[in-house]
Amino acid sequence: MKRFIVVSMIIGASVVFMSIPQKSHAADHTIGIYTFEAWWEPSFRNQYTDFNTKPVFLAGPIYSVALENGITITGLVLLPLSDGNTSYNVEGSSSGTPYNLHFDTSMTRADFDLTVSYKFIQNLSGFLGFKAILNCLNDSDDTELTVKDTLGNYSVSSGSEWDDKISFGYGPAVGATYTIPLNDFLFISAGTSLLYSRFYVEDLEIAVTGTAIAEGKEVKYNYNAFGNNSTLNFTCYIDSLSTSIILGGRFQVLKYIAADNGPDLANDYFYGFTISALYHI
Repeated sequence: MKRFIVVSMIIGASVVFMSIPQKSHAADHTIGIYTFEAWWEPSFRNQYTDFNTKPVFLAGPIYSVALENGITITGLVLLPLSDGNTSYNVEGSSSGTPYNLHFDTSMTRADFDLTVSYKFIQNLSGFLGFKAILNCLNDSDDTELTVKDTLGNYSVSSGSEWDDKISFGYGPAVGATYTIPLNDFLFISAGTSLLYSRFYVEDLEIAVTGTAIAEGKEVKYNYNAFGNNSTLNFTCYIDSLSTSIILGGRFQVLKYIAADNGPDLANDYFYGFTISALYHI
Protein backbone atom coordinates (compact mmCIF):
# COMPACT_ATOMS: atom_id res chain seq x y z
CA MET A 1 0.00 0.00 0.00
CA LYS A 2 2.87 2.37 0.74
CA ARG A 3 4.12 2.19 -2.84
CA PHE A 4 0.56 2.71 -4.16
CA ILE A 5 0.11 5.90 -2.10
CA VAL A 6 3.52 7.30 -3.12
CA VAL A 7 2.79 6.61 -6.80
CA SER A 8 -0.64 8.22 -6.41
CA MET A 9 0.96 11.32 -4.87
CA ILE A 10 3.42 11.57 -7.77
CA ILE A 11 0.67 11.13 -10.38
CA GLY A 12 -1.49 13.69 -8.60
CA ALA A 13 1.39 16.16 -8.53
CA SER A 14 2.06 15.57 -12.23
CA VAL A 15 -1.57 16.29 -13.05
CA VAL A 16 -1.43 19.51 -11.03
CA PHE A 17 1.81 20.63 -12.69
CA MET A 18 0.45 19.87 -16.16
CA SER A 19 -2.70 21.86 -15.44
CA ILE A 20 -0.73 25.02 -14.54
CA PRO A 21 -0.86 27.53 -17.40
CA GLN A 22 2.05 27.32 -19.81
CA LYS A 23 4.52 30.15 -20.13
CA SER A 24 3.13 33.42 -21.40
CA HIS A 25 3.76 37.11 -21.04
CA ALA A 26 1.30 37.17 -18.13
CA ALA A 27 3.06 34.50 -16.03
CA ASP A 28 6.48 33.88 -14.50
CA HIS A 29 7.51 30.26 -14.02
CA THR A 30 9.92 28.79 -11.50
CA ILE A 31 11.22 25.23 -11.24
CA GLY A 32 13.72 23.74 -8.84
CA ILE A 33 14.77 21.25 -6.19
CA TYR A 34 13.75 21.39 -2.52
CA THR A 35 15.71 19.40 0.09
CA PHE A 36 14.87 18.84 3.76
CA GLU A 37 17.05 17.33 6.50
CA ALA A 38 14.38 16.56 9.08
CA TRP A 39 14.13 15.40 12.65
CA TRP A 40 10.88 13.57 13.21
CA GLU A 41 9.15 12.76 16.49
CA PRO A 42 6.15 10.78 15.22
CA SER A 43 2.80 10.69 16.95
CA PHE A 44 2.89 6.92 17.46
CA ARG A 45 6.10 6.98 19.51
CA ASN A 46 4.06 6.94 22.73
CA GLN A 47 2.81 3.46 21.83
CA TYR A 48 6.29 2.04 22.46
CA THR A 49 9.15 2.29 24.94
CA ASP A 50 12.73 3.40 24.25
CA PHE A 51 11.72 4.88 20.88
CA ASN A 52 14.77 6.27 19.05
CA THR A 53 15.20 7.44 15.49
CA LYS A 54 17.72 9.24 13.31
CA PRO A 55 16.96 12.13 10.92
CA VAL A 56 15.41 11.51 7.52
CA PHE A 57 16.45 13.25 4.30
CA LEU A 58 13.75 14.21 1.81
CA ALA A 59 13.98 15.93 -1.55
CA GLY A 60 11.83 16.61 -4.55
CA PRO A 61 10.73 18.97 -7.29
CA ILE A 62 9.06 22.32 -6.73
CA TYR A 63 7.23 24.24 -9.45
CA SER A 64 5.38 27.53 -9.33
CA VAL A 65 3.76 30.03 -11.64
CA ALA A 66 3.18 33.67 -10.70
CA LEU A 67 0.28 35.23 -12.60
CA GLU A 68 -0.07 38.87 -13.48
CA ASN A 69 -3.05 39.29 -11.13
CA GLY A 70 -0.91 38.61 -8.05
CA ILE A 71 -1.83 34.93 -7.71
CA THR A 72 0.94 32.33 -7.42
CA ILE A 73 0.36 28.55 -7.68
CA THR A 74 3.01 26.28 -6.20
CA GLY A 75 3.37 22.49 -6.06
CA LEU A 76 5.95 20.53 -4.04
CA VAL A 77 6.61 16.80 -3.76
CA LEU A 78 9.00 15.53 -1.06
CA LEU A 79 10.13 11.90 -1.20
CA PRO A 80 12.50 10.08 1.17
CA LEU A 81 16.07 9.69 -0.11
CA SER A 82 17.14 8.07 3.16
CA ASP A 83 15.26 6.23 5.86
CA GLY A 84 15.39 7.19 9.50
CA ASN A 85 16.98 4.24 11.31
CA THR A 86 14.64 3.47 14.19
CA SER A 87 14.51 1.22 17.22
CA TYR A 88 11.81 0.68 19.83
CA ASN A 89 10.41 -1.88 22.27
CA VAL A 90 6.94 -3.38 22.64
CA GLU A 91 6.21 -4.71 26.12
CA GLY A 92 3.47 -7.15 27.07
CA SER A 93 2.67 -10.56 28.49
CA SER A 94 0.70 -13.70 27.70
CA SER A 95 -0.59 -16.12 30.33
CA GLY A 96 1.54 -14.31 32.89
CA THR A 97 4.77 -14.66 30.88
CA PRO A 98 6.20 -11.27 29.87
CA TYR A 99 7.85 -10.34 26.59
CA ASN A 100 9.85 -7.33 25.43
CA LEU A 101 10.04 -7.17 21.65
CA HIS A 102 12.93 -5.10 20.37
CA PHE A 103 12.55 -3.75 16.80
CA ASP A 104 15.47 -2.50 14.70
CA THR A 105 13.89 -0.98 11.63
CA SER A 106 13.35 2.31 9.83
CA MET A 107 10.61 4.79 9.10
CA THR A 108 9.95 6.93 6.06
CA ARG A 109 7.76 9.84 5.11
CA ALA A 110 6.54 11.53 1.92
CA ASP A 111 4.79 14.91 1.59
CA PHE A 112 2.82 16.67 -1.13
CA ASP A 113 1.92 20.37 -0.93
CA LEU A 114 -0.16 22.53 -3.25
CA THR A 115 -0.70 26.21 -2.47
CA VAL A 116 -2.47 29.14 -4.11
CA SER A 117 -1.25 32.47 -2.74
CA TYR A 118 -2.26 36.08 -3.30
CA LYS A 119 -0.11 39.15 -2.69
CA PHE A 120 -2.19 41.62 -0.66
CA ILE A 121 0.56 44.23 -0.40
CA GLN A 122 4.17 44.37 -1.53
CA ASN A 123 5.55 42.23 1.31
CA LEU A 124 2.52 40.26 2.55
CA SER A 125 0.89 37.23 0.91
CA GLY A 126 -1.89 34.97 2.10
CA PHE A 127 -2.43 31.45 0.86
CA LEU A 128 -4.76 28.47 0.80
CA GLY A 129 -3.28 25.02 0.44
CA PHE A 130 -3.72 21.27 0.31
CA LYS A 131 -1.33 18.88 2.06
CA ALA A 132 -0.97 15.10 1.90
CA ILE A 133 1.33 13.11 4.22
CA LEU A 134 2.37 9.46 4.14
CA ASN A 135 4.10 7.92 7.18
CA CYS A 136 5.52 4.40 7.28
CA LEU A 137 7.11 2.50 10.17
CA ASN A 138 8.74 -0.93 9.75
CA ASP A 139 9.58 -0.06 6.15
CA SER A 140 10.21 -3.64 5.04
CA ASP A 141 10.43 -2.57 1.37
CA ASP A 142 13.71 -0.74 1.92
CA THR A 143 15.50 -2.24 4.89
CA GLU A 144 15.89 -5.48 6.80
CA LEU A 145 13.66 -5.47 9.85
CA THR A 146 14.82 -7.45 12.87
CA VAL A 147 12.67 -8.37 15.85
CA LYS A 148 13.65 -10.28 18.98
CA ASP A 149 12.36 -10.92 22.49
CA THR A 150 15.05 -9.49 24.74
CA LEU A 151 13.71 -11.54 27.68
CA GLY A 152 14.19 -14.78 25.75
CA ASN A 153 10.78 -16.19 26.69
CA TYR A 154 9.39 -16.38 23.14
CA SER A 155 10.48 -17.21 19.63
CA VAL A 156 9.68 -14.39 17.22
CA SER A 157 8.83 -14.42 13.52
CA SER A 158 11.57 -13.15 11.21
CA GLY A 159 11.55 -9.47 10.33
CA SER A 160 10.36 -10.03 6.75
CA GLU A 161 7.07 -11.38 8.12
CA TRP A 162 6.20 -8.12 9.91
CA ASP A 163 4.27 -5.66 7.80
CA ASP A 164 4.38 -1.87 7.62
CA LYS A 165 2.59 0.45 10.02
CA ILE A 166 1.14 3.09 7.68
CA SER A 167 -0.71 6.35 8.20
CA PHE A 168 -1.96 8.57 5.40
CA GLY A 169 -3.48 12.00 5.89
CA TYR A 170 -4.67 14.90 3.79
CA GLY A 171 -6.44 18.18 4.26
CA PRO A 172 -6.44 21.97 3.85
CA ALA A 173 -4.10 24.68 5.08
CA VAL A 174 -4.43 28.45 5.39
CA GLY A 175 -1.65 30.89 6.18
CA ALA A 176 0.43 33.93 5.35
CA THR A 177 4.00 34.85 4.38
CA TYR A 178 5.81 38.12 5.05
CA THR A 179 8.97 39.04 3.12
CA ILE A 180 11.58 41.65 4.03
CA PRO A 181 13.98 42.72 1.25
CA LEU A 182 17.48 43.45 2.58
CA ASN A 183 18.66 44.79 -0.78
CA ASP A 184 18.07 44.00 -4.46
CA PHE A 185 19.08 40.33 -4.14
CA LEU A 186 18.81 39.29 -0.46
CA PHE A 187 15.48 38.58 1.24
CA ILE A 188 14.20 37.19 4.53
CA SER A 189 10.73 35.66 4.68
CA ALA A 190 8.65 34.13 7.46
CA GLY A 191 5.51 32.09 6.95
CA THR A 192 3.01 30.27 9.10
CA SER A 193 -0.12 28.23 8.42
CA LEU A 194 -2.88 26.38 10.22
CA LEU A 195 -3.35 22.75 9.21
CA TYR A 196 -6.13 20.20 9.32
CA SER A 197 -5.74 16.62 8.12
CA ARG A 198 -7.85 13.49 8.16
CA PHE A 199 -5.57 10.55 8.92
CA TYR A 200 -6.12 6.87 8.23
CA VAL A 201 -3.89 4.53 10.22
CA GLU A 202 -3.20 0.83 9.59
CA ASP A 203 -1.53 -1.13 12.38
CA LEU A 204 -0.93 -4.74 13.33
CA GLU A 205 -1.71 -6.47 16.58
CA ILE A 206 0.74 -8.90 18.17
CA ALA A 207 -0.36 -12.54 18.21
CA VAL A 208 0.98 -14.97 20.82
CA THR A 209 0.59 -18.71 20.26
CA GLY A 210 2.21 -20.81 22.97
CA THR A 211 5.79 -19.54 23.08
CA ALA A 212 5.73 -18.05 19.56
CA ILE A 213 5.08 -14.40 18.67
CA ALA A 214 4.07 -13.12 15.24
CA GLU A 215 2.10 -10.28 13.73
CA GLY A 216 -1.64 -10.52 14.31
CA LYS A 217 -4.66 -9.12 12.54
CA GLU A 218 -4.67 -5.72 10.88
CA VAL A 219 -6.47 -2.91 12.68
CA LYS A 220 -7.52 0.46 11.25
CA TYR A 221 -8.15 3.78 12.98
CA ASN A 222 -9.20 7.27 11.93
CA TYR A 223 -7.89 10.54 13.36
CA ASN A 224 -8.46 14.26 12.95
CA ALA A 225 -5.20 16.20 13.15
CA PHE A 226 -4.85 19.94 13.81
CA GLY A 227 -1.60 21.85 13.77
CA ASN A 228 0.77 24.47 12.47
CA ASN A 229 3.55 24.68 9.90
CA SER A 230 6.02 27.59 10.15
CA THR A 231 9.04 28.49 8.03
CA LEU A 232 11.87 31.00 8.06
CA ASN A 233 13.88 31.46 4.85
CA PHE A 234 16.90 33.45 3.68
CA THR A 235 16.94 33.94 -0.11
CA CYS A 236 19.77 35.03 -2.39
CA TYR A 237 18.83 35.85 -5.98
CA ILE A 238 21.64 35.48 -8.56
CA ASP A 239 20.55 37.62 -11.47
CA SER A 240 23.17 36.38 -13.95
CA LEU A 241 21.91 32.80 -13.48
CA SER A 242 18.20 33.63 -13.04
CA THR A 243 18.44 31.46 -9.93
CA SER A 244 17.45 31.77 -6.28
CA ILE A 245 19.27 29.88 -3.51
CA ILE A 246 17.15 29.50 -0.38
CA LEU A 247 18.39 28.42 3.06
CA GLY A 248 15.80 27.98 5.75
CA GLY A 249 14.17 26.16 8.60
CA ARG A 250 10.78 24.50 8.97
CA PHE A 251 8.78 23.40 12.00
CA GLN A 252 5.52 21.48 11.89
CA VAL A 253 3.38 20.16 14.74
CA LEU A 254 0.18 18.09 14.57
CA LYS A 255 -2.16 17.12 17.39
CA TYR A 256 -4.15 13.92 16.76
CA ILE A 257 -7.69 13.38 18.01
CA ALA A 258 -9.17 9.91 17.55
CA ALA A 259 -12.32 9.82 15.44
CA ASP A 260 -13.18 6.27 16.59
CA ASN A 261 -11.68 3.88 19.13
CA GLY A 262 -8.07 4.54 18.19
CA PRO A 263 -5.44 4.84 20.94
CA ASP A 264 -4.29 8.26 22.13
CA LEU A 265 -1.31 9.57 20.19
CA ALA A 266 1.39 12.07 21.10
CA ASN A 267 1.91 15.35 19.26
CA ASP A 268 3.76 14.85 15.99
CA TYR A 269 6.84 17.09 15.51
CA PHE A 270 8.61 17.44 12.16
CA TYR A 271 11.39 20.02 11.88
CA GLY A 272 14.75 20.72 10.33
CA PHE A 273 16.80 22.60 7.74
CA THR A 274 15.91 23.21 4.11
CA ILE A 275 17.99 24.11 1.07
CA SER A 276 16.42 24.93 -2.29
CA ALA A 277 17.63 26.00 -5.72
CA LEU A 278 15.04 27.63 -7.99
CA TYR A 279 15.47 28.55 -11.65
CA HIS A 280 13.31 31.40 -12.94
CA ILE A 281 12.24 30.65 -16.50
